[in-house]
Amino acid sequence: MALFIIAVIYVAIPSQPSEPLTSTSTVQGQSTTTKPALKAAIVDQLSVFSDSDFTDQAKKIMEQAGFRVDVYGPDKVKVDLYASISRSNYEIIVFRVHAGVNDQIASRPVGLFTTEPYSQFKYQSEQLNDLVGPAQAFNRSEVVFAVTPKFLREKSLGSYNDAVIILMGCFGLYSGDLPQAFVDRGASVVVGWNELVDINHTDKATLTLLRFTLLQKMSVDEAVTKTMNDVGADSTGSVLGYVPLEKGGFTFFQFSCEILVTDRWKTISDLHGQGFLDST
Repeated sequence: MALFIIAVIYVAIPSQPSEPLTSTSTVQGQSTTTKPALKAAIVDQLSVFSDSDFTDQAKKIMEQAGFRVDVYGPDKVKVDLYASISRSNYEIIVFRVHAGVNDQIASRPVGLFTTEPYSQFKYQSEQLNDLVGPAQAFNRSEVVFAVTPKFLREKSLGSYNDAVIILMGCFGLYSGDLPQAFVDRGASVVVGWNELVDINHTDKATLTLLRFTLLQKMSVDEAVTKTMNDVGADSTGSVLGYVPLEKGGFTFFQFSCEILVTDRWKTISDLHGQGFLDST
């Protein structure tokens, strides 16, 4: 059985997905309904390993920008979440989860970790078809399930509906397969790291990115470039990028208004190991 070995990255889902907020007012005897509030999600698997206040800070930035924010903690980061979160109509989803490269599969897919304990007797069909597999963090003894890009393509229950995806963990842009899976299921743009990244570094960079994109309303390309200028590459040399490149000129708010184009992105690196390896 191929093993996804990781280093650090993240995901989850509310028991009752919240509905878009609307309000009704009466003007000269006519009732009008306002536009639904913008919605964002933070899938935070890593808070079980770190006492960082990242989630609180990220939520404040999003709320200041006018978003209603759902937070999925470690107990919600299950295989089913990766299938169902696509149908919740979020404009932005931040995945603060472990991720790793599986060297035992020819295509070397990047798997996104859950906190769901691994069992060879669970999800048997999905395991046989390389949709899920066992995963282990570099410095952890627990073996959990990870989902593959193939899982995102075949098992997502809805469209990401032009959502912006931020992959905070290692290897988000290691290859085109993972980001392309999100794009194939309707995401507008995917932002992530091309190699290993330390949790403290990705926390700092992501908060910086959110401020630039949501509060200063920079385009994706401007925000990613300025984040890298301000925060720099990780000590491993890992850099932040996005895909598709053709969408770099758009702001997050334009994506939420369905102003879209098409393109493909960048990614690099090579890591040798067994299974999905992540060492954030």
